[in-house]
Amino acid sequence: MTGERIVGGSIIGTLIIAVSILGWRVASDNRTIPAQTGENTDQPRRADVTSQRMCADQAEHVFTSEGWRLDGGVVNGIIATYTNHYNARLNRCFMMLATTSVNSADKSISKSFTVADAFEGTVYGTYYDMTSQGDYIPHVMQCNLSVPNRPEITCHSTTEWQSLVAPYIETGAITQ
Repeated sequence: MTGERIVGGSIIGTLIIAVSILGWRVASDNRTIPAQTGENTDQPRRADVTSQRMCADQAEHVFTSEGWRLDGGVVNGIIATYTNHYNARLNRCFMMLATTSVNSADKSISKSFTVADAFEGTVYGTYYDMTSQGDYIPHVMQCNLSVPNRPEITCHSTTEWQSLVAPYIETGAITQ
């Protein structure tokens, strides 16, 4: 029992460190999308190819600079992928980092998703769940949306998480 707690704790600790490093690395990169004004307007804008490409390049840069592998290989027992999303309405480049790890001792599976502004490093949402062997329903450990200058919203399921982050990652997804 104690060994399982240590292993589970080390997976959670590794994921927390990965999310923290992602936020720090993204924030330390000061490149911006041309004409990024920071305005939060609800008027739809047409996504231009240059902004989409710059977003894709930035998301890849952040992902690989953290040591994650583009080929989906395992790093410290964790498989990570990312998607980039240029949101023309918000004129923002969002990145969703997805990680999966399997605890071989107790056969549990942990998944996490983090949505962040790929240029500024601001984390908009975090989701983390764990599924135990023989259990088909994941136990949500953390689920929240933290939009700057707005109260944090807590969620309790994958479906709620997807609904909360959809307005930020609504267009132009490219999975890596």
